Amino acid sequence: MGQLELLNNPKIAQYDILCLQEPHADFMGNTRTLATTWTVVYPTDRKTGKTLTYRSVILIKKTFASGQWEELDVEGSGDITAITIRTEQGQYSIFSIYMDGASDESLQIMR
Repeated sequence: MGQLELLNNPKIAQYDILCLQEPHADFMGNTRTLATTWTVVYPTDRKTGKTLTYRSVILIKKTFASGQWEELDVEGSGDITAITIRTEQGQYSIFSIYMDGASDESLQIMR
């Protein structure tokens, strides 16, 4: 299933957060999404220009209040994306981690 097909699937509408591995990137290096529906969170190293490649993103539905979440800085890899969410029940961290199977680099960064 392609990324846009996944995002257009009515079953996905029930979710506020999606973690994608190996997302499609366009010629500008941005992942494709439904811009009116989702906010894309990229790995810290992509945003700071330390790497142009990434294999992990988090999508947050735009109806999810921006004051309820924030990006976490995880430097050292384009394979780790992280956010913190604040709810009435508490604060939670969500990590989207790409593991390629040939290396434990992402695990080493998380330690």
